[in-house]
Amino acid sequence: MSTLIGKKLLNYKVEKLLGQGGMGEVYLGVHTEIGRKVAIKMISPHLARDPRIQERFKREALIMAKLNHPNIVQLYDYWARPDEGLFLIMEYVEGISLDRYIHRVQCGPLPPKQAIDIFLQVLDAFEYAHKNGVIHRDIKPSNILLRTDNVVKVLDFGIARIISTETNDPAESPSLTKTGTTLGTVSYMSPEQLRSKSAGDIDHRSDIYSLGVVLFEMLTGRELYDRSQLSEFEILVKIATEPPPPLSELNPKIAPDFEPILKKALAKNREDRYQSCQEFAAALLPLIPKYDKPDSPPPVRNPALTKTQVSNVPPTPSPKIEPSKKEELKKPSSQAVSGKQRRVIMISGIAALLIIAAVLWWQMNYSAARNKALAIADSFSVALNRHDEKLLASLFADTLSPFYSEEKVPKTQALQKYFASFWKSIQKDSVSWMTPPEYKREGGTTIVEGTLYQHYTPKPQIVTQVEQAPAGRQAWRRAITPRRTITREVPLPPICKIKRLKIFISDEKIRGIQLLDTRDCP
Repeated sequence: MSTLIGKKLLNYKVEKLLGQGGMGEVYLGVHTEIGRKVAIKMISPHLARDPRIQERFKREALIMAKLNHPNIVQLYDYWARPDEGLFLIMEYVEGISLDRYIHRVQCGPLPPKQAIDIFLQVLDAFEYAHKNGVIHRDIKPSNILLRTDNVVKVLDFGIARIISTETNDPAESPSLTKTGTTLGTVSYMSPEQLRSKSAGDIDHRSDIYSLGVVLFEMLTGRELYDRSQLSEFEILVKIATEPPPPLSELNPKIAPDFEPILKKALAKNREDRYQSCQEFAAALLPLIPKYDKPDSPPPVRNPALTKTQVSNVPPTPSPKIEPSKKEELKKPSSQAVSGKQRRVIMISGIAALLIIAAVLWWQMNYSAARNKALAIADSFSVALNRHDEKLLASLFADTLSPFYSEEKVPKTQALQKYFASFWKSIQKDSVSWMTPPEYKREGGTTIVEGTLYQHYTPKPQIVTQVEQAPAGRQAWRRAITPRRTITREVPLPPICKIKRLKIFISDEKIRGIQLLDTRDCP
């Protein structure tokens, strides 16, 4: 797929690749006049010519234009050019997806209070979408973004559906939902979504089941059905027939509080589930005081689902003080705190608050820097796998220390010597990180260290041979017989390497790559 990096699209200059999928890519763009950052979702030209893809992509734009909510990614523009691609210009979210936060940042279950705070925002977004007649149908942690200020943003309404009785609304056409076609991610689907024969078989309660699967993953740090261990067929059977794994076996401390909530959200029969996101939220709200630390500030979240409840219980009257006791209260106590002591306590409190603020600021900056560095490492492996010289160039500093060299060389020289020339010598290549890279800091330099898997097939070797004259002929006949030159290709065996790399990053650019170890695959 061709890259857009460096090109201008409408009023936006494309800066870098943010992510990619089976149908297209997402780029970071910057408005050339006002400097606003945007996310540009692109469907590649060879798919953009398909009328069904065009219809589905346009429907996604129509649905996003219909929704205006602080927890849903906003659509700015839609641009259809089948010869160049299909484009959505959307709000750019500075943050991390929920699945990456669970499995790469938290590396386990979220604290209950944090999980509730995040999930209430998610429920708020979908309560709004459902009230506007929109069913998402592909709810999963990777479609939920966490901004750096902890605000949730829901995205990817690519297979969403509008429920409408009006003929002029963009209802889903039968060609987009043929029987036997699975839309969505299987492990997050509801039982009725798996069995559905048409879009009309699914309502908003299918989304509520998927939300229950997401909450389970947030509270346990693992998927409800492990896609790395189970086949798609096995997952289908479990969703349709088996109860979900008990929370008591995975997170027993919180199981008594959350088990009944998850059981209701994940009910096989949609009539037994929560009938709205607001009802789902109402079940979680009573748990907040239990898991909220007394000294922590109240979380910021959208109030649409949480109306203030006014108690009808009359206030407790203040106790009456007898006159004889009042005089005793006026007398100075030996335990009273002096003005000097109060100042000391106040200064100590301010100092403690400053220290806490500094720690929180450091943690936020550390997390943001870590996420950016890991994203660069991911893009590096993508560029190697795709042989994408332009993407690799966008990741490199103007000068760097590349493979097998301690001296700094210009970026163009490094690309040609260590990458482009090698790509020309091979037929096919497969490159990926074997495990998530590790992040650390040394001085002012960011370092990402990880193990890279590379499996490639060299181009066939060209062998030229001169055909000899038949041995049975006389010597003088052999001498005058013309000899043919035969050229043939000799296939070379594939090569598999495991390389331990250190990538040095500064100012969000790769400034050095050190090969720590290389060995043949086992």
